[in-house]
Formats: sequence, C-alpha cells, structure tokens
Amino acid sequence: MINIQSKLLIYESELNFLAQCILDFPEMETGCDLFGFWTHTGHAIVQYIIGPGERCKRTETTFHQDEEYLKVIGDELRTKHGLQHLGNFHSHHTFTLKKPSQQDSTTVVKAMNTYQLDRFLLMIGNVVNDDSTTINAYQYNRGKEHLYDHSGFVVLPGASPIRTAFDATCTSYLYQPKTEHARVVNLLETTLEDQVYSKPNYPENYWLRIKENRKVLNGIMHKLNQEFGYLIAKQEDKTDIVYLLFGSKELGPFKVTFPVGFPTSAPLVYKFDFNAIRFWILLESNEWKSDGSLVLNTFNYVLEMVTKVVESNEECHE
Repeated sequence: MINIQSKLLIYESELNFLAQCILDFPEMETGCDLFGFWTHTGHAIVQYIIGPGERCKRTETTFHQDEEYLKVIGDELRTKHGLQHLGNFHSHHTFTLKKPSQQDSTTVVKAMNTYQLDRFLLMIGNVVNDDSTTINAYQYNRGKEHLYDHSGFVVLPGASPIRTAFDATCTSYLYQPKTEHARVVNLLETTLEDQVYSKPNYPENYWLRIKENRKVLNGIMHKLNQEFGYLIAKQEDKTDIVYLLFGSKELGPFKVTFPVGFPTSAPLVYKFDFNAIRFWILLESNEWKSDGSLVLNTFNYVLEMVTKVVESNEECHE
C-alpha cells in the first residue's frame, strides 16, 4: 500500500534525462539538481534538471555536486526563467534501497534548517538493467521534516519548454548524458484531479486481510488523530507491515507498528530521536489486552506508553 500524500509534476524530457544520468554511472552514485516552482497547494513542478558538474565527487555510496557549477547554472536559470531550486536527485544505482537512507534524511533536514526552507524535494533512482531505471520522489515539509511524503508523478508529455529554450542559449557548460536510450519503469503515477491509492498487499495471516479488521484500523486512526492532531498510515516496503506515524509539535513524532502477530501480540510503539535522526522502540511497560474492543485497547495502550515516556523522559531502546 503506497499512500500518495503529495504530487510531483514533471515533463517526460526531465524523467528521461534522469534515467540517462543514472545509467551513465551504473555502479556509482550520481546526482542532479531540480529546478521549477511550488504550486499553491504545495506540489512541485519540475521544469529543468541540472546534471552532475565536472568537479562533482562520487563513490559507490556518496555523491557531492560541483557547487560552483550548481551556482552558475542555478543563477542563470533564476535570471532567465525565474526558477527556484526545489531539491536534488541522486542514484542508489544497483542497490535495492529505493527510499531515502538515514543519511539522506539527515542531510535534507540540515539543509532545510540552514536555508529556512518550507519544502524540499528528494528523488532517488535505481538501476534495473542496461536500459531501465526506477525513480521515486519524496517531499519533506517544514514542521514534519522527519516524516517525508512519497510523491506521485503527474507526467507532462514532451519536452520541457524551459529545457528547449535554456539549452539553446546557455553560455556555460551543461552536462550531456552519454547514455542514448534509457527508460523509467514502475513509476508511481497519479493524476492532476485525484489522489491515487494503490491496492494494499498484506502478509499471509495478517490481521488486515480480514475486512472487519480494516474498519478497526480506521477506528484506531480516528482516535489517534483526534488525540494528537497528526497521523499518516504507511506500509513497510519489504514486509508490507502497516504502521502509523503520529504526533504533535509539543510531543514530537511517534510510530506504532502492527506486527504479524497482532492482535494476539501487542503493537510496537516508537519515539523519534531528533539527535540520532531515527525512531527508537519503547519497552513494553503495560499489559496488552487482546480481548474486548480492539480500537479502545490499542488506543489506550499507545496513549499510556506515549504519556509515560514523555512525563518521565524515559529512554528509548534499540
């Protein structure tokens, strides 16, 4: 289940450019920078992508853009077309990680705080084979920097008019991909009109395979949202286990995961550590009750654990 909380509008030409850049370095990280605008609803419109500069530095696990190159081209894009820097892209080449790593998120949060950014767009690319790639996009928002949104793509046909005009008049060096043919597969697409939700897959014998239990989950989500004011439902990419991200400005972010053994076994509750930039699990300190109202039992269990760790400043654990 991929819940699309934000949209990204991008021209076919820019997607193809990214795919070519990825395949130029199939065994090392490479990177690009994204320019365009933010809509009034907070969605990104990517109109032009800058490739890696001549003095960039890359390894199998890191990419550092040529800062002088980025500044020169970025200034020219801003002067000629009024474009804003939306964020950046880098590849995880043949690695299976398709979402931001812990270090990726740490870098984004640091940039948002340093430059006082309200939003930041991060795109990740992976090599599939000799002519195919995947590309995923993630949006970070001020006040919820540690709970990034998985963005759906609205693909605009043809070439970006900015690329056509800028490439013809730019007086500086521009990166030109060496890979001639590249395509993007398994793109998470959406539309301008609607939010799109993919049909969820659940593990074998998982509690949410039963229709009535999905109503229970909605009840749990409703009560947590009422209590804390912020809640998002997500699934683990590898296991399809469902978890809820929730919290408030005062308490910070929390997470509750429903393991395969739920509701016989207790849900797992985590607290976000801003210093380590990660979630830590809270030790079970309350008796879990699997009989009776599952909505109330889960809500009360989570609320008691959150309240206890906040009031006592109790440490979290690996």
